[in-house]
Amino acid sequence: STYLTTSSASSTYLPLAGGDLSGNINLNDDIKVRFGDAQDLEIYHDGYDSYIKDAGTGDLRIVASSTKIYDADSSHFQAVFTDGGSVDLYHGGNKKFETTSTGTITTGNVLATNNIYAGGANGFVFGSSTSEGEYIHRSGNDIKVHAGGSDRLTVDGDNGNVGIGTTTPSAKLEVNGHF
Repeated sequence: STYLTTSSASSTYLPLAGGDLSGNINLNDDIKVRFGDAQDLEIYHDGYDSYIKDAGTGDLRIVASSTKIYDADSSHFQAVFTDGGSVDLYHGGNKKFETTSTGTITTGNVLATNNIYAGGANGFVFGSSTSEGEYIHRSGNDIKVHAGGSDRLTVDGDNGNVGIGTTTPSAKLEVNGHF
């Protein structure tokens, strides 16, 4: 038989045709483990960084019911990908971004360095929710500020009228009440 040779004095060898290995394989820096006829999948360490490299055509597929990426000492998640479920991203062990069946949840502040666009029939809501307290929302072509249980300010998107204390302003500025 043909065997994988070693410089060890051990008399047990791993056949090149396959077999069971019950110990570690230790490789020096910059030594690559290559897979495939074209050796297009590589796993290696260059002395500083570690790599899983798909150097061929096609995808690098990681298949699992749950994929978890941890920090260096395995004490905190960095990312969790759940089959048929959420994708969760973490910072310092704290979940900051999560996908849900209805959209996404972001914990903490969101800083945009450019425009934010909200499309669809619902437009946008700024605030905790439309069922609580104060928020700014889109209603048809109008923008409304809601506070204390009522829409308090309306910008009519069709004619440019602004209403304070009215939801149907008929002038460029209409105020219902006293200044």
